[in-house]
Amino acid sequence: METNTSNTYDNTRLKELREDLIRFQTFSVERKQIDARLKELAAIQPELFQRVEKERADYEEAMIDAQKWYARSKTRERVEAEQFEMVEAEKQYRQCGEEYGELLQKAEQMDKELSRLKSIERTYRNQLLRAIDQNRWKDSELGRSIRELEEKREELRKRNETIAEVLRMSNSEMEMLRILEREIAQLLEVVLPRVYTSSTAVLEVREAYRRINEWIRIDYAHRNYNLAEMEKLPESDRELIPIDKLRRANELLFEIFVKTRYRKRIGTDTNDVKERTVLLMRAQEACMFIESTTLTLIKDLDAKAQVIAEARTRIDRIEESLLLA
Repeated sequence: METNTSNTYDNTRLKELREDLIRFQTFSVERKQIDARLKELAAIQPELFQRVEKERADYEEAMIDAQKWYARSKTRERVEAEQFEMVEAEKQYRQCGEEYGELLQKAEQMDKELSRLKSIERTYRNQLLRAIDQNRWKDSELGRSIRELEEKREELRKRNETIAEVLRMSNSEMEMLRILEREIAQLLEVVLPRVYTSSTAVLEVREAYRRINEWIRIDYAHRNYNLAEMEKLPESDRELIPIDKLRRANELLFEIFVKTRYRKRIGTDTNDVKERTVLLMRAQEACMFIESTTLTLIKDLDAKAQVIAEARTRIDRIEESLLLA
């Protein structure tokens, strides 16, 4: 490790680039504001022109009426009023045109500067990374601070990756759970009660069990993987996740549809239908528990992912401020 107790280094170039970056960001915002204002002015210019034409016509009409021999004092007063309205309309139209022209000129100047600075974000980022590499392993206060920040950043990265994977799997799981719930509800509430009265109901029940069996097999493996990912989360992130209960619910669904009930031939025996009804209700409850728990988990992890993103941003800003000091 390089021994250097000094905390200074030549960051002149980095500061210059930072100033250019701030200028670029400021100009970018102002340029969008100019575009918005130009659109407003372009929209009102025709209206202002029409008003000018109307006021001129009204003024000319008032002048003609005032010049007639029988014109009264009110007619002459109208001339003054119409003249005022005409002058005011012309003034507003002229001001609109002047502002439009000035903004166009300013936009052109800003576009030249923005074009010159178009690569500043990448250039500044590269210079910042070089400054980090230059100081990372120095035996100085700055070097130690950089190393501490990078350790925190790495911890956040690993935590964020695990959370992202659990979120991805959980969102996918929600889709499968909804399919299972629909299938079980249809079987429990519509198809199974008809096995005594319909010759085709038994076949429909068998087909429903076949579909659910396929979904359960997929979902069982999918959820086991997700549970394994949950266990990788730091304790603070998984302390409220009932992993054992989720695993038992998962095993219950697998046993009801794969290990036992699917293998038994489906018929119209009263006891068999009652037994299947009880098991289907248990499966339905298990699905609802997994779904509600997963939904709560998704909301919680989404919030934690946002906190992690903010923490990583703060670390970046602290590191940047150290290098610019």
